[in-house]
Amino acid sequence: MNAAKYRDILDENLLQSAQDLRLGRRFTFQQDNDPKHTAKITKEWLHNNSVTVLECPFMLEKPPMLLN
Repeated sequence: MNAAKYRDILDENLLQSAQDLRLGRRFTFQQDNDPKHTAKITKEWLHNNSVTVLECPFMLEKPPMLLN
């Protein structure tokens, strides 16, 4: 899946799902740092639709390697 497809999924589902769950605009959306989540097209859609996004500073672009 690419960022454009992800944006389409958000467009077709996110706000309607929040409405169906009777959340209105009182919700915070969380996602990780997958490239399609951090893409400009995704960020613009979220901003243009006034979606509050939980920033995840603990989510690293590349997780550290575990050493034995």
